[in-house]
Amino acid sequence: MSNSAFKKSKRRYIYVTAGILLVVTFSSIFFCISYIRELQSLISYDTLQMQRSSSFLEISIAGAVILVITLISFLTFFSVSQITFKNKLQTLAYIDPVTKGWNSNWFKARIPLMLKTAVCNKYVLILLDIDKFKVLNDAFGHAKGDSLLAYIYECIEKQQTENEILCRLESDCFLFLMHFDSNHEIQERLEKLSIQINNFTEAREQKYFISMSCGISQIDNADEDLFIYIDRCEVALNCCAKTIGRTRFLRSAFFNECDRTKLIEEKKIENKMAKALESGQFSVYLQPKFDIDSNRVAGAEALVRWQDPERGMIMPNDFISLFEKNGFILKLDLFVFEKVCKIIRSWIDAGAAPVPISVNLSRTYLDSLLFLDNLEKIRKQYNVPSEYIELELTESIVYENMGLLLTIINKIHSLGYTCSIDDFGSGYSSLNLLRNVPVDTLKLDRGFFLESEESPERGNAVITSVIDLARKLNMKTVSEGVESVVQVNFLKNAQCDLVQGYVFSKPVPIPEFEKEVFGLVLSEKRILPDIDPYKTEGEFLMHDATDFEQNLPLS
Repeated sequence: MSNSAFKKSKRRYIYVTAGILLVVTFSSIFFCISYIRELQSLISYDTLQMQRSSSFLEISIAGAVILVITLISFLTFFSVSQITFKNKLQTLAYIDPVTKGWNSNWFKARIPLMLKTAVCNKYVLILLDIDKFKVLNDAFGHAKGDSLLAYIYECIEKQQTENEILCRLESDCFLFLMHFDSNHEIQERLEKLSIQINNFTEAREQKYFISMSCGISQIDNADEDLFIYIDRCEVALNCCAKTIGRTRFLRSAFFNECDRTKLIEEKKIENKMAKALESGQFSVYLQPKFDIDSNRVAGAEALVRWQDPERGMIMPNDFISLFEKNGFILKLDLFVFEKVCKIIRSWIDAGAAPVPISVNLSRTYLDSLLFLDNLEKIRKQYNVPSEYIELELTESIVYENMGLLLTIINKIHSLGYTCSIDDFGSGYSSLNLLRNVPVDTLKLDRGFFLESEESPERGNAVITSVIDLARKLNMKTVSEGVESVVQVNFLKNAQCDLVQGYVFSKPVPIPEFEKEVFGLVLSEKRILPDIDPYKTEGEFLMHDATDFEQNLPLS
């Protein structure tokens, strides 16, 4: 049932109630008058007595009629007030203030009833997300953005047939139910929808095109929890990035068995994660950062590893994104930070000169500044100087909430930590990032070097310019993911400060790192090899400390 049909049904209910009350009122008056006339005909002897009786009866009945009318009027007013109040509550509970359509509360309450009553029909649940809606909002203003969302809701609603429902789930995401005949038929309906949505700017001088991504899940069990299907739609939506739509305004993906397997694996990981942290299955590895000019290890990045008793080593790519989604990353990051503080404290106590260690912070922390207080408590507990710790933020965080990000960076600096932007170049990097974000270090993503291999001259020119610009802004530069000697030679000529990658060392356990750094560096035995640009790429790839030492000339 559409929103307009719902409003019409409310009006019909009020009209019918008022009509019934009016019929009851006039019927009461009619019967009272008939009763008066009947009594008058029965009184035949005494005219005076008849007049008195008639007057008395008329007054009594008139009073009764007034009382009945008053009571009915009160009941009518009370009923209408209750209906109005109920409608207001229903509007607050079920109506989306932006689109004036249904919200997720109504959808989640309505859909189980629909699925159970429509036994013969097959359905798919579709999660539609407007791509880069934040850019449109910033460019044209929130009023235009809300107007666009209302228009998109209207387009979806017009295309729906009987027993199909829709809601705005949140922000620029819409959730709707469609009849299912085939994947091809669903794809065609979505393509028509994308064309209709893009008619929004047909008559405008300043045109812009709206692209959307759709995650689709077939509903195969009406008794299944709706949230399971919404999760499947989200998984399919994430797969849209790997697909190319038949139109440039639409990308869509159906949830499949591979995605189901992935969800099962994620569930297994979720069931294990808390116990794994308590039982010490997580450990911290360190990957050295090499100073090209001084030929020494000048820092390290702390990376987490999970040694599962059943599955063996689980790499971060298999669990970090899941932990960010379910919030467990907060506990894991605190664990890594505390481990780093313990390491630095042990170096200080042993009389060694610590090298700074960088710790990655999840984007989940952007919701609050309280996490910095938690980090400070841990640091003060181990009495570690803050200058030995660098906090890394990913580049994608910059575009989520610039104001809060700047507040966080300023507080990081006020506490004495250094701050870096990780994965610079992995997303939509811009000069505004360098101009507006006052970080101490810029970490160049390995994607820079992969792209430069395709067009070396242009790629190298970009990398050199970024390094030069960062230096002029008093930022250090770290190139990560470096895997060949040719790249190291180029970065040395480009005056990059630090290099991190398998060409020097993979992430290693803490004892192995300490052996490499303090066992060799403090005795001044580690010197980087002279780099010959004509040597085969990857010749100095390192798989453990021993292999690397065999390639080093000793002083």
